[in-house]
Amino acid sequence: MICLKHLRVGMVALVTMCNVAADVSATNAKLEEYQAAYEKQLKPICDEYLAALMDSLVRYEKMLDEAKTKMTQAGDLDGVLLIKGEIDRLQTERSVPKQATPGETPVIRDLRDQYRKQVLQAMDCRKQKTFALKQKYVQAMESLKVTLVKEEKLEDAIEVNEEIKRLHAETPDLAVASAPTAASAPAVGPTPTAAPAPPAVPVPARVTGIAQRAEPRVMGPATTFGIGQALIKENTTQMQEGVFVWKMKAAQVGDYTYWVGMQHAAPGKEGALRITAWGDVDGDGLPDKEIATSPAFQAKKADDWSEWQFSGRGFKNLFVGYQLKKEAKVFYSKRGWPADSSGMYPVLYLTREPGTAPTVEISPRATNLRIGIIK
Repeated sequence: MICLKHLRVGMVALVTMCNVAADVSATNAKLEEYQAAYEKQLKPICDEYLAALMDSLVRYEKMLDEAKTKMTQAGDLDGVLLIKGEIDRLQTERSVPKQATPGETPVIRDLRDQYRKQVLQAMDCRKQKTFALKQKYVQAMESLKVTLVKEEKLEDAIEVNEEIKRLHAETPDLAVASAPTAASAPAVGPTPTAAPAPPAVPVPARVTGIAQRAEPRVMGPATTFGIGQALIKENTTQMQEGVFVWKMKAAQVGDYTYWVGMQHAAPGKEGALRITAWGDVDGDGLPDKEIATSPAFQAKKADDWSEWQFSGRGFKNLFVGYQLKKEAKVFYSKRGWPADSSGMYPVLYLTREPGTAPTVEISPRATNLRIGIIK
């Protein structure tokens, strides 16, 4: 469903994108410059898309009002009551189903189809513009990689190459031009996908423990994914308030109850965090629905783990990570998941604006997070 509330909070999140990049950018100075330039160029594309969705919803309301007026003038009581019911529903839910629903009358279906057509046009426009921008970004990365190799800055070149590989994995149709132009593009934007049917209401999460001291191999289910045995140790950072989540790969997503383990980088309030799970309602591949969030967990010692459970029932895409109410120390790698990790994409989705969805993307990133399927 397309929800006006989500559109509004999404707009707020996008407005802050350039500031966020300054907080969590890569150590490679040139790559950081390209990422900031890309994010700057991505912002108006996303703003235009969100404005188009909001405009479509406003137009749908206007169409309903016009239909009600015509039926009133015709003395059609059943028609008036039907349209009034849809107007009342829209005022309460502020959303329109993506697909036809059981009992949807021809009149309502026709009006909703006009709205859906406008939304699909907006999505296609965003997809084309984002793809073109990514294409320029890949070309810029290829050119930068060559320059860094010539300058014998091999570590920086490797980091740029990882960014190129991630972009190709995320959008396989990207092509690299034979003569890349100078880059002023850079960070990673989502490519919209076909929208699934609206998900079922998720089962509330259940807290199962608070900051237990335990070895990773005995925590949770026998088989887990996420961080492997090569834990992030030397890399910690002081993160500000916000939501920070990673996307599960498709093979891990289902109508399951999930166990989540998160390792603390510091004891007490210094390393306090909440484990959080998000879903994707509108099918664009981005988190837009908070499924559940744990209470605040604190560790007695650094390296302690906290564990929690939630249900992923009804969602095609799942995102898991942590929420910080105050600045806290966390395990945080700018090189993505170690080689023995599995099941998670290296893109970090975040927001620093209270009440908004974590739609800003930074990559590659990773943390000491493990997830297991319970049932």
